[in-house]
Amino acid sequence: ATPRPEISGSGRMRERIVRVAIEIADAEGLPDLTMRAIADRLGMATMSLYRHIGGKEDLVLLMVDTAIEDFPLPAERPAGWRAAFETTARLQWAAYRAHPWMAGVTSLYRPLPSAGLIKHTEWVMATLAGTRLDATTKMRLHILLYSYVQGIGANLELERRARAATGLTDEEWLSGQDDRMRAISQSGAYPAFGELLADLGDFDLDLDHLFEFGLGRLLDGFAQMIG
Repeated sequence: ATPRPEISGSGRMRERIVRVAIEIADAEGLPDLTMRAIADRLGMATMSLYRHIGGKEDLVLLMVDTAIEDFPLPAERPAGWRAAFETTARLQWAAYRAHPWMAGVTSLYRPLPSAGLIKHTEWVMATLAGTRLDATTKMRLHILLYSYVQGIGANLELERRARAATGLTDEEWLSGQDDRMRAISQSGAYPAFGELLADLGDFDLDLDHLFEFGLGRLLDGFAQMIG
């Protein structure tokens, strides 16, 4: 496993700093997280934080490790690759649910060297160890699973930001768009879209339901390769 960054200072104080940072990011988003805000919350001088945390980059890495470890993988892997994949995906989804800022921290091109996240990579690779798949295919399946969960999770932070900026819930905002949407759908320019809305009725976009629906279809596709 990739080690955490080398950070001096008391482990107990470092843990307090990380937990406060997570609380701020959960409530206000990662862009508004500053060392000064953390110090103010703890009643400390800003510069004193650097005795325990190397900087914001190291802090974010510790935040991700801490947040993902709050939803630990089970000691024993369930029987069958599908159940194992469902387990890691649902635990990551739970972490994004609790900490929406996490979805915006990592990039497929610049993966975060997080020991907590790499545990999930290890879980997937160990699950696929006995299959006929080559290393490239295994990595692609892992990336697809991870990016699916992250992609759905990104909407949680976008909604948090929108609600903070407008003061409206998603339902209230959508209600304000009814007239415009009706005009578009009834214009005749988009007949398939208009027919869909007419047939759809009161559609409830529940991200938890969407996540489970999409996860099932994704794993159905994986089954064609894994067997």
